[in-house]
Amino acid sequence: MEQYTNNKDEKWLVDLKANIFKRIQKEYESISPIDPVKIVEDVFNMERIREQVDRLESEIGPLKNQKILEIGSGYGQFMVEVYNRGGDVYGIEPSSDGFYGETFDTSKVFASQMGVPDGRVVNAWAEDLPFKDNEFDIVYSSNVMEHVKDPKKVFSEMVRVVKPGGYLHMTVPNYGSFYEGHYVLYWIPYLPKMLARIYVRLWGRDPSFIDTLQFVTYLKIKKWVKDHSLILKPMTYGESLFFERMQNKNVGNWAGLGKIQKLIGVLDRLGLMSLVTWFLYSTKTFTPLVLIAKKK
Repeated sequence: MEQYTNNKDEKWLVDLKANIFKRIQKEYESISPIDPVKIVEDVFNMERIREQVDRLESEIGPLKNQKILEIGSGYGQFMVEVYNRGGDVYGIEPSSDGFYGETFDTSKVFASQMGVPDGRVVNAWAEDLPFKDNEFDIVYSSNVMEHVKDPKKVFSEMVRVVKPGGYLHMTVPNYGSFYEGHYVLYWIPYLPKMLARIYVRLWGRDPSFIDTLQFVTYLKIKKWVKDHSLILKPMTYGESLFFERMQNKNVGNWAGLGKIQKLIGVLDRLGLMSLVTWFLYSTKTFTPLVLIAKKK
């Protein structure tokens, strides 16, 4: 386990990483081929988090003095970075068994040890946010909507608690695309769950994890936005990020993205980048989806 620690790590952080490593090793061994050591390294790579927050600020402005809610605080890294930039940040994470069941305690420990005031990580389900209407300047969610029980209801709750003039920022894998990041597999767009279980089993992966996922697609998000069209104005669904990555021929190497990075290299050598970019954009099969919307 010492592979993912360094001499600068304090004992509390060493213990935290060790607990996460054990859980990932146990729960993801039959799902993902990614080395648990790499997953832990990526989770605690603050450079990746800083890039994430840099992009958020480039899209909607400085976070200083903004009241921000993160839907799914995960291990707490995003909250820490936003707090360090002067954001009045809160996060919700349910305390429950099963996949991701220990993240509430983990995010509380990490946020507290890194200086975030107590009480900022709230034990709650995203389908029933314990906050008043119009309370936050920004409601943010990254790779969480595919793990909730009722994504449509979560979306409505996000719209409810964001202020008029405030922003909703949501990143989610597109299950109408050709790639599935949890299993690190090339995917069949709009694959029904019944066939998805068969598909992952053919690759020697545990199909039970499929039951914990919500297959969010571009068309579903468009429908959610339309349901709130009187008060919500969409700005992008992730097209700008997609074009930027394809133009730079770089999606990064976090978690399972190395597989996509290698594919991009092959497409570039074959001179197919422009054609593939046009096709994925036209058919809305790019991933991830990044909805940025402003509440009227």
